[in-house]
Amino acid sequence: MDFGFKPVIPIIGGFFIAALASFLGIGGGFLFVPFLTSIAGLPMFLVAGTSAITVLVGMIVSIFSYMMIKGVVVYWPLIGVELFGIFVGSMIGPRTSKYIPDIWLKRLFVVLAVYVGIRYTSKGFLGHSIVPPF
Repeated sequence: MDFGFKPVIPIIGGFFIAALASFLGIGGGFLFVPFLTSIAGLPMFLVAGTSAITVLVGMIVSIFSYMMIKGVVVYWPLIGVELFGIFVGSMIGPRTSKYIPDIWLKRLFVVLAVYVGIRYTSKGFLGHSIVPPF
């Protein structure tokens, strides 16, 4: 599959998405995926790995900044458990995604993004989630 893109578009988008993710204290993956597929025009199979590594780099920089600037303490046992889950999910995801059509992966992403958006918005404005888990 052939594709092309202008490097300046992902640079500008990456800057703004990483800044927004750092401001909010969230991972930017839910923003990188639609940006890379819709605006940068990259295919979904390339976006999955690309967004994962960009989120990883952004998260490492943000975590390091919070640790140095604000003195935030990291609970390392939790990090270890999360890394195990990330490793297992990273092994299962690519093996199963090749059996799911690209359009269904995008639809699944939209459903999950809407769910997360409703959850964040309701917790921010109402103080509690209106979707499970409450």
